[in-house]
This record gives sequence, structure tokens and C-alpha cells, in this order.
Amino acid sequence: MKYLHTTITGEESKLGAIFMDYRCDALTSPHTIIYGHDAKDLTGNELMFGKLRNFLEEDFRLNHTEVCLYKDKEVKRYNIFAVKVTDINDEAYNLDFENEDQFNEFADQMGAPENTEEILTLSTCLGGENDVRLLVQGALVKE
Repeated sequence: MKYLHTTITGEESKLGAIFMDYRCDALTSPHTIIYGHDAKDLTGNELMFGKLRNFLEEDFRLNHTEVCLYKDKEVKRYNIFAVKVTDINDEAYNLDFENEDQFNEFADQMGAPENTEEILTLSTCLGGENDVRLLVQGALVKE
């Protein structure tokens, strides 16, 4: 969790950096988790993953149904299928799949659409509580 309080250039920062879970492989993982702080600047502008909080509002979710990620030299689009407030022990943090069946079981448990091949989970703290997390999950859109 080096990047919680360190920028990508190695400088100390309360904001840290947005970073991928070290257990993920950017090219091959069927489930990628990306972390970022829920932060605001002194004027109240949302920084880092601060805007994820907007997904708690139904109107916002209805009008923002997709997340894009630059991965493997291409833009990947993910349809958002879940937004939840949870804790650090949630099954959504699972990255240990021995085979496709285990991943499919995980995807089903998360509420992903049938035949999902890849899941993106965005994770941020919520309200300054140590163990409370806001998760936004999306399923890869097949082109």
C-alpha cells in the first residue's frame, strides 16, 4: 500500500496516487482492483476517487453507466453493475481464482451480468472511517 501516501514519483503526499492492487496483472487478471482516496481540496472540489461518492445517488448512477480504463494499450469500457458500501473484508476484494469456474462463481456472487469475462472494481474509503469502503464494479463490454 505504498501509494496510499506516496505519489508515483515517490514524493510523500496525503493524496497518494491512484493505484492497482499489487496482486493484479494488468494484462491477464480477470478481476482488477484500483484504489484511490476519497478526497476534496480546500474549496470542496472532489479529488482522486472523491467523485465515486456520486454513485450513491440513483440519478447519477442512471446517467453514468460506464467506466473507461486505459489497459493494455487500448481503452476498455466497463458497464457498471454494482455500487456498494462495505468493509475491507468484502468478498469483492478476492483476486484468487484457480480456474475460470471459480471466477464465474465470483462474478455471479458480485451480481455481474452472465458471461462476464473481466471485472473492474474501483475502491475508495468513505467518510474517513478506517474499514468502510465504497466499491464501484463494472463488467467488460465486449466490442
